[in-house]
Amino acid sequence: MNRFWDKVRQGFPDECWEWTGGTRNGYGMFAYEPPLPVSAHRMAAYLHGLIPSPYAPHDKLAHGFIRHTCDNRLCCNPAHMLVGTYAENHADKIERKRHPRTYGAHGGRLGYNDIAKIHTMRAEGHTHEEIAAALSCSTRTVNRHLKTP
Repeated sequence: MNRFWDKVRQGFPDECWEWTGGTRNGYGMFAYEPPLPVSAHRMAAYLHGLIPSPYAPHDKLAHGFIRHTCDNRLCCNPAHMLVGTYAENHADKIERKRHPRTYGAHGGRLGYNDIAKIHTMRAEGHTHEEIAAALSCSTRTVNRHLKTP
């Protein structure tokens, strides 16, 4: 798929291979099957056989989310990608302090680990009420963190 790779600045295997085409929210976008664009990093993962489809899973409990190990949204280097769940991807953001709703934000008292635990418990099938009880917070707080990608 030359049309895709022509828009990627490839370097050495350990370097980020940055997308040079159009972007949305800081992520590269590629017109794979118009009118539905796909994220460039997902397309790279698809072309390298990491995932069965370049389109993101609709089910947040599904396996198939791409996790950048380099934290570079434009990176298309498959060596910098891990396949995981939404909860794992979200936990990565919290651990790396790239998430807007983390400890201290908006006067919150939950720490990074608590927020990651919300997503992990939900992925394990726990109800919002069970999660709130386990973390001694309100279901509203649980809902707010689950709605934030």
